[in-house]
Amino acid sequence: MRRLFAFLRDNECYGDVTPVVPALPLVNNGDTRSQTGAGLFRPCEAITQTNVRRLILNVHLFVALIAGAFMVILGVTGSIMEFEPELDRLLHPQLSYIAPEVRVLSLSEIGDAASRRFSGEPVVAYLPSLSPNLSSQVVLPSGIAYVNQHTGEVLGMRTRGQTFLGYVRELHVRLVGGNFGRNIMKLSGIAMLVSLASGVYLWWPIKQVRIRGKWGTRRLWFDLHNAVGIFSLLPLTMLAATGTIIGFENQGRNCDQGQ
Repeated sequence: MRRLFAFLRDNECYGDVTPVVPALPLVNNGDTRSQTGAGLFRPCEAITQTNVRRLILNVHLFVALIAGAFMVILGVTGSIMEFEPELDRLLHPQLSYIAPEVRVLSLSEIGDAASRRFSGEPVVAYLPSLSPNLSSQVVLPSGIAYVNQHTGEVLGMRTRGQTFLGYVRELHVRLVGGNFGRNIMKLSGIAMLVSLASGVYLWWPIKQVRIRGKWGTRRLWFDLHNAVGIFSLLPLTMLAATGTIIGFENQGRNCDQGQ
C-alpha cells in the first residue's frame, strides 16, 4: 500500500483518486440512507493515459536533444553535397573553366593527351564535359586529369586524397569515424524516426497548426514547433527512412551474399 501511495504521489495523480466505500445501509425513522466509510480507493482512470503521454513526451525531448546535433550535421553536409559540382568548380576554377570553341576532340584523343602528360598512365575512366566552357576529366591511377576538350591541353591534375568536399562526404556518411561513425549516423536516423512518431502522437489530440502568442512567449514557440513539425513531417520522414536504409546497406548486402 505504501508503494501505491508513492506511485500516485510521484505521478501527480493522487488528486484524481476518489475515495469509494461500500454503501452501509442505515435506517433512521424508516428511511434507508447510505453512509460512506473510508479506507478504500477507486483507481485513477487517468493514470495510464497520463503516464504514457508523459513517458512519450520525455522520450520525444530526450531523443530529439541527442539526435538533434547529428541531424544538423546531416542537414548541413547534405546541403553542401547537393551543390558539390558547383562548389568543386568554385574551389578549382583554373582546372574547371575553359574558353568555349567549336572543335571538340574525341574521348580517345582526350585520354591520349592526359596519358602522355603523366608518363603513359592508363586511362581508368572518362568524365565528359557537360558544357563547352567546362573541361573534361580523365581518371588515371594517380588522380584526375583536367583536359581542354577543344585543344587537348592538359590543365593539371588533382591527386587522390582527401579534399574539402571529400571530407564533407565522409562527415555526412561516417562522421569521419569509420564504421563507428557510420553506426552513429545509422542510429541517428532511427532516433529521428522515433522523434517524429512520438511528436505525431503528442500532437494528435490537439490537431492544431495555429501560431498564437506574442513574440518570445512560450505559447508562440510551442505553436511554431507544432506547425513546423507537422508541415515538415513527410520530407523529414523520407530523409530519415532513406538515410537509415542506406546506413544498413552493407548489412543487407552481406545477408544477400550469405544466402
